[in-house]
Amino acid sequence: MWVRAFLLSCLLLVPGLAEAQSSRTVQGEDASGELFLPARTPAPLIFVLHTAWGHVSPNDRQYAKMLAQAGFVAFAIEYPLNGGPGWVPKYVKLAAAQPEAAGQPWGAVGFSAGGPRTFWLAAGAPDRVKAVVSYYGTYDFQTTPVASMRRSDSRSSPIAMLDRVHVAALLLHGAKDNEVPVEMVERMKAAMIAKGLPVEAVVYPDCYHSFDRGPEPGMHGTTSNGTYVAYNAKCEADARARAVNWFRTYLK
Repeated sequence: MWVRAFLLSCLLLVPGLAEAQSSRTVQGEDASGELFLPARTPAPLIFVLHTAWGHVSPNDRQYAKMLAQAGFVAFAIEYPLNGGPGWVPKYVKLAAAQPEAAGQPWGAVGFSAGGPRTFWLAAGAPDRVKAVVSYYGTYDFQTTPVASMRRSDSRSSPIAMLDRVHVAALLLHGAKDNEVPVEMVERMKAAMIAKGLPVEAVVYPDCYHSFDRGPEPGMHGTTSNGTYVAYNAKCEADARARAVNWFRTYLK
């Protein structure tokens, strides 16, 4: 863990990063989350979407704090895992009510289960969500190798909803990921290019699923789906730098 602490301390020395001002819990109708505020507002808002662990974890809070230090309003949301995108309008409404992001563009970053759901937010608020970053997300639920995640209806798959979004996407992935094949990432990239949407896919040769965090609290090295997860400090640092740069480029 000292390696992660050292890399994060180095990241905070990068020009443009400063201490976050504060954080607070916000609640709406069946919607809640933690808002991390930068030193100066108003600022673009970025939704932070947790993994299949089911709730905002310490890893998500750490990431949200990093985004606030980079000058963004970071909103780590407690979205439900079950069901489709029905929760999106409630969180769009809640985010729109935050004065620190008034009149600003929105982005979203998601991890594993949160990755595809960044596109759900983009489809639910196409005039506001301008950029997403997906860490090791599933983009086609019809062809996923994980049986418990497979769906016959394609409408919730990000690759099938590109007609409804106007978003720039950064796809971050590990070549050794056994939950999401690299082939799926490449198909998603090609589909976005065909629609004229800005996209970049970064595949790290030595990384597995959850390369930026490893197992969530209480987990071991393999999930209930058989997905192997492992932390890689070098990949984490590179991915975070790319994500911040992506949001700075497209959230203007």
